[in-house]
Order: sequence, then structure tokens, then C-alpha cells
Amino acid sequence: MLAVILLAGIIIGQETAQKLSPLGKKTLERRIEEMVKERMDDCRLKAIADAEIIVDSLIIKEALDKRRLEENFPTKPVKPNLPDTTLTGDSLNIKPLFDDLNPKPKDQ
Repeated sequence: MLAVILLAGIIIGQETAQKLSPLGKKTLERRIEEMVKERMDDCRLKAIADAEIIVDSLIIKEALDKRRLEENFPTKPVKPNLPDTTLTGDSLNIKPLFDDLNPKPKDQ
């Protein structure tokens, strides 16, 4: 898409350049070269950033794979079995902790 827009701009610029003075033509050509250079620099930086992410991911994956293949790498521990006894409901009677806080009414 960018290439189509740039190509269309160059074609239109050439048509306009035929009507321009020699100084205008030079300025237009210089500006087009600057735009192309800026776009190429942006694309190069984006490609480098994307490549860094991919390379970092590959290095991490390779290190993890190498570590997993080593003989002394610890294995996953065995999950213990559930206890044989089943828990029953609470067998204690419920009563207030502090009798002082809940005074009982006195019979009169």
C-alpha cells in the first residue's frame, strides 16, 4: 500500500515537475529522496526491533530445552495421595467465648 502511494506521488510529482522551474524540480526531487530515506529508515528500525524480539524468544526457548534435556535436571515431584481418613463434622458444642459480653436477663 505504501509503495502504491509513493509511486502515485512520484508520477504526480513528475507531471507537476514538468510545469515547475528547474529550482522547483530540484527541490521536489530532494524532498522525494528525503521521504524515501525516512521511510526506509523507519522500516529498517521496525525490522530490527521485530528481529530482536524473535531472537530473544528463540534464545530463551533454546536455553529451556537444553536445561530440560540435561540428565541432572530435577523431575516433577510425585503428588502425595489423599489421607485415608475422612474428616467428620465438628463434635464440640458451640458456646460464647466471653459470657460477660452477653449478660443473661435476671428473673425478677
